[in-house]
Amino acid sequence: TEFQYEASQDLPPGFDIGSRYRVVAFLGRGGMGAVYRVHDNELNRDVALKLIRPELDDPNLMVRFKREIALSSLVTHRNVLRVYDLGENDGVKYLTMQLVEGEDLATIMRRVRPVPVDRVVRIFRQICEGLAAAHELTFARTPDQLLPRLASNEAVLLAASAQLGRHADA
Repeated sequence: TEFQYEASQDLPPGFDIGSRYRVVAFLGRGGMGAVYRVHDNELNRDVALKLIRPELDDPNLMVRFKREIALSSLVTHRNVLRVYDLGENDGVKYLTMQLVEGEDLATIMRRVRPVPVDRVVRIFRQICEGLAAAHELTFARTPDQLLPRLASNEAVLLAASAQLGRHADA
């Protein structure tokens, strides 16, 4: 069966994306497309998979994504999101990346008002640490996005390169 992807359609749990990935849950929708928790059958682990909207499937954009993934793989830091791969199944492109459990910063900001100053300082410190790690490899840019998640009652921020797209709203 050919994989058909409509940007407005959510894939159900159990849906197979090729033979490698099986959808576990829908996580959200961002500017680039829908994001899912999927099980990687080859590596026996769960990862995040972002389906790239068909209208964004441009050869120049895909070359840029591949370059950014290669560069981002050089940064190993707890505050930098790991992007694993840019793949394709039946003509539909996707990114696989580190799955981070917890709440995003927007959810936290809506739930906790006002955010205590000490927590804001911890969050910004983590942002700076992630950006510093990327900067050490001389390819740091002003990030298009920051992916904060709450893990073990501490915010763990993942600074994603501007070229990898928008994840904060997904």
